[in-house]
Amino acid sequence: MMRLLARGHAVIFGQLIGIAVGATGCAASVEPLKLPAPVAGLAHPAIVRTGIAVIFDANPTRIAVVKDRPDLSARVQKFRFAVADGSAYVDQVAPQWGHAFAQAGTYDVSLQVWDDQGGTSVAHSQLLVVSDLAASCTGTTAPQCDTGACSAGSCTKVGCAGAVACTILGPAAKCIAGQCSIN
Repeated sequence: MMRLLARGHAVIFGQLIGIAVGATGCAASVEPLKLPAPVAGLAHPAIVRTGIAVIFDANPTRIAVVKDRPDLSARVQKFRFAVADGSAYVDQVAPQWGHAFAQAGTYDVSLQVWDDQGGTSVAHSQLLVVSDLAASCTGTTAPQCDTGACSAGSCTKVGCAGAVACTILGPAAKCIAGQCSIN
């Protein structure tokens, strides 16, 4: 099904913007609406212990929203979580997934997101799995953490495919080399 929007309007991540189409007078025609692809964002602890499930969170992911028209807005169709420990990737509609690592080491992790408009995006990150975990931060905010966020004694990382995925950390957060940073 083709989605349509009245001539002269487009949407990029929740902000209504006008576009010039060179038409004069009243236009009764409509143009197909092509929304931007989602921007994948993946949050997880930076360090975890072997055998303990870590939660990978895709809630930093951002999708295109048409102001006052939820029927035209994009919707996430599927999340694909993948870890490079020999496990199969997991496709699901829920934005959170848990996984326990059997062996210590540094692992690549990724999140791929698909929306119902045919858009897709991937965020990549890494985490360190150790056999014994000493706390690396305290409280919920930690200046020594690149994201400024601390959870269960470990700095929280947010992998990003674009800066909009980092807005959960605050207005000054940036996506640098695939990782959100407030520094």
